[in-house]
Amino acid sequence: MTPGQCNRCGECCKVIPILLKGMSPETKEWLLARGAKEDRKQGYLLIPHVCEQLEDELEYDPITEGHIKTGKTRCRLHDTARYPLACARYHGFGHFYKPEGCGYPKKE
Repeated sequence: MTPGQCNRCGECCKVIPILLKGMSPETKEWLLARGAKEDRKQGYLLIPHVCEQLEDELEYDPITEGHIKTGKTRCRLHDTARYPLACARYHGFGHFYKPEGCGYPKKE
């Protein structure tokens, strides 16, 4: 992995991050009760939600002559004309939730 580049791990596509700063205690409690997780280090609540464009990465298995899951995920739209601008710009802002293993440096 090269620092400063997307390694296409897909982890940022599995949660909806919401900044804790300015959130009322009642809203935070309500979201936590509905499955959100708190990332105190980065200051976000993370709502589990897998993007519908994220799919399991497959590789050819010569023994079974079929495809098996690699344990990784990939975006169906990455590198296509249909790739959303919001996704392309997501990392460019620098002030965003950074999952473990993300190649982009987080701006402070």
